[in-house]
Amino acid sequence: MKPYSYMLLPAIFLLLSLSVLDKVGAQEVEFLIKNETVIEGEILEADVQVINFRRIVGASFTVRWDSTHLRYVGLSNLALDISPQNNNFGLTQVSGGVLPFLLIDNSLNGFNLPDSAILFSVRLEAIAPALTETSVIFSSLPTPQEVSDTTFEAIPVQFFDGDISIIGTTSTDEPIANSYLSVSASPNPFTEQTDVRWRQQEKGSVSMQVFDVSGKLIYQQEKEYASGEHRQVLGRELFPQAGTYYLQLRTGETVQTQRLVVVGQ
Repeated sequence: MKPYSYMLLPAIFLLLSLSVLDKVGAQEVEFLIKNETVIEGEILEADVQVINFRRIVGASFTVRWDSTHLRYVGLSNLALDISPQNNNFGLTQVSGGVLPFLLIDNSLNGFNLPDSAILFSVRLEAIAPALTETSVIFSSLPTPQEVSDTTFEAIPVQFFDGDISIIGTTSTDEPIANSYLSVSASPNPFTEQTDVRWRQQEKGSVSMQVFDVSGKLIYQQEKEYASGEHRQVLGRELFPQAGTYYLQLRTGETVQTQRLVVVGQ
């Protein structure tokens, strides 16, 4: 063997080792859409956020939603110069709730974004009635869910869908009222606690119950109250997790239901 071969072999082994380390060290990329609450008739920006988005040369997936609940309005917060004009999006099926996405770095240098950065946002109008639960999800149809980095190999990836709660204006600070009982909750949505207030015209027993979206009872109390205004603070510790709940107040034959939205941890 010629003398320079002794120098060449270590170099080859070094390059192979670096390549293996590069693949082994590739962190799992995450794409996520946060859970959101939107008022009926208003526009939601469903942000597609990324985690561990490093040296990415290619990515593809499809975003889907129920077109009877949410209507496509447009795109916003576009990163990395992506746009429909650059053929990053397929817009022919958006009326049916289907948005294919494709990202390719022709320079092969790899794209980088900080954690929790928005890759793009889908603007959707809430067209379903209040108290509707729906989702914006990631799909592999028609565009497969694939991500590759500068090793030109597919790397691990996870997708986290977003749950969307459509509420009415009476689900914030406006009271639900009739001739016997009026109820309000503020703030709503809330992170730490919400202040439930009600007014009753007559003295009587008031039953307060809180249910999750499956109908499971998570809190109840029943007390005698005089006529007039009353207040009850519901703390975050009562609610098992973030999400949508229903507060029900009953006095005699009168029942009022208030939607509560818990956000954050």
